[in-house]
Amino acid sequence: MSLSTKKANSKPVDEVSELIFLARQPIFDRNLHVVAYELLYRNAGSGGANIDDATYATAKLITNTFLETGFENISGGKQVFINLPRPFITGEMPILLDPKQVVLEILEDVCADDAAIKGAKELRAKGYTIALDDFLQTDENKDFIPLASIIKIDVLNQTEADLREQVAGFASYKVKLLAEKVETEEQHLLCRSLGFELFQGYFFCKPKILEGKPLPSNHINILTIIAKLQDRECQIQDIEKIFSNDIGMSFKLFKIINSSYYNVGRKIESIHHALVMLGLETIKKWVMLISLSSFECSPRELIVSALVRAKMSEAVAGNLGYKAEIAFTIGMFSLLDAIMEQPLAVIIENLPLSEEVKRALLDHQGQQGELLAAVISYERGVWESIDGKFMHEGCMFQAYQDALAWCATVAGKLTQR
Repeated sequence: MSLSTKKANSKPVDEVSELIFLARQPIFDRNLHVVAYELLYRNAGSGGANIDDATYATAKLITNTFLETGFENISGGKQVFINLPRPFITGEMPILLDPKQVVLEILEDVCADDAAIKGAKELRAKGYTIALDDFLQTDENKDFIPLASIIKIDVLNQTEADLREQVAGFASYKVKLLAEKVETEEQHLLCRSLGFELFQGYFFCKPKILEGKPLPSNHINILTIIAKLQDRECQIQDIEKIFSNDIGMSFKLFKIINSSYYNVGRKIESIHHALVMLGLETIKKWVMLISLSSFECSPRELIVSALVRAKMSEAVAGNLGYKAEIAFTIGMFSLLDAIMEQPLAVIIENLPLSEEVKRALLDHQGQQGELLAAVISYERGVWESIDGKFMHEGCMFQAYQDALAWCATVAGKLTQR
C-alpha cells in the first residue's frame, strides 16, 4: 500500500494503526542554512515509546515513507537524520537506505556492548554517517565516540557551565557538535560561542523583535499588497494592476502556472488569461505566496515552514468541512512575526482581517485557531497534545506529507532567487 496514493478521507479506520506520524525538523549550520532534516516519527497506533514500538516505527518509516512515498518529498534534497533503535545497529533489522542520503542516530539508551559496537563499525564501513543522539559521555558509552561523526547535545535547561564542561570532553575527538532543543536566540548564540557547528530546535520560529524598529520599505509594500488581497472588494483589475507594477512577480506566476503542476494544456502568457483559467481566488493565493517569498529573512526556512503550514492547514480544514481558504491564509500568516521581526499584533493591525482570523492567529481561539494549534503541534512532533478530531483517520498525516510534496515541487519555485 502506497501512502502517497491514498487520501486520508478514503482510508478505512482499521488501517490507521498502519500509519506512522511523521514530521521533520530542520538542522542549521552556523550561517543558518538548512543542511539536513531530522525525521520525527512514531507508530500511529501506539501510545507508548518502548523499543518494540520504536523498531516497528523505524521499519514502517523505511518501507512506506522512504521507499514508497519518495525521499525527495520528505528531504527537500537534503540529508535526513533518523533514529536508530538497537536492532538496526546490531543487524537484526536491515537498513535499506542510501548512505549518502541519511545520517543514522544511535539513541542514548542503546548499550555500547560488543554487539552494538560491532554493528556501528559495520555501518560506518558501509559509508553511513553516525550521530550520537542526546549524548552524555560516560565510561559505559564512550566507545561509541570514535565511531561517530556528529554528537548531539540536548541544551535545554542546561547551564552555560554544564555545556562548557560537555564540550570540553569532546575536544580530543574529530566530531561535529550539534546543539538540539535550541529554543531561544540566546541559546543559539551561546552554543555558537562554545563551538557548536550545527543547531536544531525552534529558535528560528521566534521573532527577534527590536522595540521601535521601523518596517523596511519593501515590507510595507508587500503588506500593502497582502492587505489589498484581503479586501473583499478586490477584483480582477486590482490583481492585474499589482502584476503590471511587478515584473518579477509576473515572471514567477507564469513559471508556476505553466509548470507540470497545473498542466493547463496550453501556455499561459497573460495575467488576464491566467485569471480566466484558474480563477480569482487561486490567483490571489499565489500573489500572497509570491509576496511572502520575497521577504528578506533569515533563515529562509521560515518561508518554507509558512508554506507547509498554509498547505497543511488548507487540507485539514477541507477534510473537516472548515473554510479551507481561511485556514490557508492563517497558516501562511502564522510566522509573519518571525519573518518580519515585528510583533504579530502590530502586523495584523494593518491588515483588513476578520476577527475570526485575528483570534486564530493571536490566541489560537475558535475553530480555525484550534486547527492552527494542531498543525503547529503536528509539525513539532507533539502528537499526543492534538485533539482527536484533527487526527481522525490519519488526515493530518496525509495532509503533512502532501504539503511537503507540494512545497518540494511548485512552492519550491517561490524561494528561488
